[in-house]
Amino acid sequence: PYFLGRRLRAGIDLFHSRQDYQDESSYDSQVTGGRLRTGWNYTDDFSQQLRYTLKQDEITDVGSEASKYIKEEIGKYTNSSVGTTFVYDKRDSVMFTRNGYFLSLGSDIAGLGGNEKYVKVDSKAYLYKTFADYYTFKLFANAGMIEGYGDETVRLSNRYFLGGYTMRGFEAGGIGARDKYTKDALGGNWMVYSGAEFSFPIGLDEMGISAHIF
Repeated sequence: PYFLGRRLRAGIDLFHSRQDYQDESSYDSQVTGGRLRTGWNYTDDFSQQLRYTLKQDEITDVGSEASKYIKEEIGKYTNSSVGTTFVYDKRDSVMFTRNGYFLSLGSDIAGLGGNEKYVKVDSKAYLYKTFADYYTFKLFANAGMIEGYGDETVRLSNRYFLGGYTMRGFEAGGIGARDKYTKDALGGNWMVYSGAEFSFPIGLDEMGISAHIF
C-alpha cells in the first residue's frame, strides 16, 4: 500500500482463463492478459483507482448450430484499455459487513491499440443495516452500460450476462438478449439490477457461516 514510500497502492495482475459457455451460448472462451493498477485515498473513505489492461481473448469450439452472431466472432481479438474507479466506502468491515454503505463509479475506454473500441461505465451501491446485533439487512443496486465507437460493435466477451452468481435464482446467462432461433445467450449492452438480502445467525458464527434470505 506504500509504493515508492508514498501513500499509493500499486500492483500487477497476470491472468489466463478458459471458460465453457456451451450450455448458454454454444462456444468456449479463452482469455490471456495482464493489468497494471494503482490507487490512492483522498480521505479515509474516498479513493480512486487507475488501471491499464492488455488482454487477448479467443472464441473457440463454436457449435455447428450456434447463432450466426457467435460464428461471426470466431478468432482472436486484442483488447487494450484504460480505466478508473471512484469508491466511497463507509462499511464497518470489508469481509463481515454489518453497517454502512458502499458506492462506486467506474469507466473504461478501449481502443489504445488492439481490435476493440468501446466506452464502458459501471456503478454499484450497497447499504447494510444490522438490527438487534445479529440480523443484517442488505440492499444493493448495480447498473452498467457499454457502447462501441468508430464503427466497432461490442463483442460477446465484453457484454453483460445476468444470472448465476450475478442474479441468484437464474441460470448463468439466463437473463438478457438471445438469438430467437438458436436460443443462444448474446448478452446486452446495458444492465440494471437490484436486490435485497436478510442475514441471520444459525449457531455457526465462529466459522463465519450464517443464513440468508434473498
